[in-house]
Amino acid sequence: MRYFSLKTPYYLSATLTFKPSQSFVLGILIGIIIIAVILMVRQYIIVTSKLRKIESKRENFRNHFYQFLDLFPVGILGLSQTGEILIRNYSVKLLTGIETQGLREVKDMNCFTEAQIEWLIHQIQQPGPNREMQVQIKTTTGIKILLISVNVPSERDPDLPAAYVLIQDQTREKSMGALLQQQDKIEKMNQLSAGVVHELKNPLISIKGYIQMLDQRLDDPSFVKLAMSVLPAEIDRLITMVETMLNYAKPNALKKEIFNLKKLVEDVSRFFKIEMSSHRIQLKTELTDTLVFSSINGIRQVLVNVLFNAVEAMPAGGIIDISSKQESGFIMLLVQDNGSGMTQDQLEHLLEPYYTTKESGSGMGIPVSNQILSELGGQLRFESVLGAGTTVIIEIPLVQAEEGI
Repeated sequence: MRYFSLKTPYYLSATLTFKPSQSFVLGILIGIIIIAVILMVRQYIIVTSKLRKIESKRENFRNHFYQFLDLFPVGILGLSQTGEILIRNYSVKLLTGIETQGLREVKDMNCFTEAQIEWLIHQIQQPGPNREMQVQIKTTTGIKILLISVNVPSERDPDLPAAYVLIQDQTREKSMGALLQQQDKIEKMNQLSAGVVHELKNPLISIKGYIQMLDQRLDDPSFVKLAMSVLPAEIDRLITMVETMLNYAKPNALKKEIFNLKKLVEDVSRFFKIEMSSHRIQLKTELTDTLVFSSINGIRQVLVNVLFNAVEAMPAGGIIDISSKQESGFIMLLVQDNGSGMTQDQLEHLLEPYYTTKESGSGMGIPVSNQILSELGGQLRFESVLGAGTTVIIEIPLVQAEEGI
């Protein structure tokens, strides 16, 4: 039997040896590496600790931010460009009456109609400030009137909402505005009462006279015929004046219909006959029969408000001219006085609610008139020179413009 032996190669059996100087250098390198690792770990721990503190502060700030938002009486929504709800505050729930915590998108807010949601979605995609819409919603506490304002920053930050929606409760303001408007009407009715009584008195005297004479002249066919033509006309005149007074006193229903603008101006002018004569004011009208498509009650209220302002602007008397001109489907009713006029600053604030230069004024007459005309497709404009007078331009759609005839 043969035996084999394996010899270990010389290069495997060699012993690894270092000189003393090499061992010292190697020790230094290992020490440096260990120190570097320790420093890196320490730095990592420090940075991680700082990040945790920053995150804690960020979360704390976020909580305080939302608590701060919840203190606002105005509802605030932060939306993405597609309508996703990113930010909401507690006032949104209070104002709309819906639970907003689980809502993901604005289209899920069932307190709004589909048309209102479509308007919101469209507005949040258009850069610009303060696009507004007034809505009426029904909640468990009753009917609420809300003003929805949309603000979209021109420069968008991907980390922030693309649009902000503000929801304000205007129920009380609307009610107060309606109350002030009605009080304003009552005050003006009191001022016009003398003129109304005088106007009612004339046809009543005429009717009484004809009735007394009829008893004596029933055998006179010509007189009977005359009485039968005059009496119905005088009665119609009484009815018209009473209806005009009642329609002005009650809240306006802005129902559009075709009517003669000249006749309406004449009816309103009768109210002011005594009022103007006591202020030494002469009223001149230069109108032709013109059919308009609008609200009789609405235009009547606008005209009364404008004429009262004109009378109050002329404490020493003067002339009020009412004329008209047609322009591209509209009739411009011009009410011009030669009173005190207004400054540019007063003109700029004239349409603001509650703004007035009169001690006893409510500041609602002109803003309400402007709102009425806006709803009727018209416009209220002013031209004035301080010390020379004011011209009020009441723009009303003609029948042709509305009916296409």
